[in-house]
Amino acid sequence: MSDHNVVARWHRISVGTQETAIFLETKSYPSDPLVKRRLKLKIEEYRSRLSDLSWFMKYLNEYIARRANKEDDCTGHFWEGRFKSYAILDDKALITCMAYVDLNPIRAHVAKSIDQSLHTSIYKRITSARKGWCLNSLVPFKNDKLNNSSLPAINMTLLDYLSLLKSTKEYLFEKHSVKSLIPELKKMSFNSESWLHTINDMEIMFPVAIGNVVSLEQYKKSTGRKRIKGAANMLRLYCDNNQPPTY
Repeated sequence: MSDHNVVARWHRISVGTQETAIFLETKSYPSDPLVKRRLKLKIEEYRSRLSDLSWFMKYLNEYIARRANKEDDCTGHFWEGRFKSYAILDDKALITCMAYVDLNPIRAHVAKSIDQSLHTSIYKRITSARKGWCLNSLVPFKNDKLNNSSLPAINMTLLDYLSLLKSTKEYLFEKHSVKSLIPELKKMSFNSESWLHTINDMEIMFPVAIGNVVSLEQYKKSTGRKRIKGAANMLRLYCDNNQPPTY
């Protein structure tokens, strides 16, 4: 982005400085070289913040907290703690995280079925599919004819993913037999028992990263870590129902 676009975006969420405000209005740099240099440094600082997840979450959380406190006519902390960020290292890990998030409304008892789970990606996919709309805002599943995205497809069909969500929901929240889950999980070589633990407690089981053994090892090296919490859980999840995990 140009320097002017960076400043314009920053001023949408923050006051900025007097110098950035003047630059935003005039679209020109000051003639004083010292002031210009100071302005340039400030713009680069804004550019860095606009691409930083922590700054994004800071402003998002602050906005939600202020609005909630206003609605409840109270003050004080709204969020229990800082946001968490996990590294998702492969397709299986992505599908696991997607299922965990898409089942959140049902887990929280604010929705009774998957197609009633507002504000989830699966609700958006189902709604678009029913109306025959093209959906380019989400990464497509394999063989998704209603998606024109150039992004690589998730290695699973939408119908298989829906079946996986439905079977998981029926077992966890309606106490159906685990046998209904096994066909979907075997297609991905997931262990059924570990899958159910993951869908309930993913943040506890994988506090840093989620992926296969090779991708976890690469992630460990690239981040300079000596070990990654949750690696043993990943080994359990990534083996199928007929083969015990190896360590």
